[in-house]
This record gives sequence, C-alpha cells and structure tokens, in this order.
Amino acid sequence: MGAGETQFILSALEGFDWILASRDRYGIPMISNSGGTDGAFSPDVPINVASRTAHDAGAGYLNAFEAVRAAAALP
Repeated sequence: MGAGETQFILSALEGFDWILASRDRYGIPMISNSGGTDGAFSPDVPINVASRTAHDAGAGYLNAFEAVRAAAALP
C-alpha cells in the first residue's frame, strides 16, 4: 500500500469518526459508502471495521448494493 492509499484510508476513517461523534448534532441520518476492490472481502479491513462499528452504533448505513435494491423498489 502506498502513501496515497494510506492517506485516503486514514481520511475515510476520520470521516466515520466525525459522523459518529456529530450525527445527533447535525441530524445525520445515514452513512453511504461505496468502494470496490479486486480482492476478496475481509471483515478486518479498516474501512469494513469502521462500517460495522457505525452500523452497530445505530447509524443508518446504506451501501451501493442496498441503494440499487431500494431504487428498484421505487414506483
């Protein structure tokens, strides 16, 4: 992993932390996150850990697959 990728991940993790700390103050109802990889899913990847932590903390969470499924259900 290069320095640019590391900085991107750290920024994303800081974003999750800020949302969890500020969601009540700013009325943030949901987190939407979409990413891609050519590797296998790992629950131990930092972004996946942050996503699960946000979900477990009660933050609404919508990933790209759920968004497509929800949009397909619209009239």
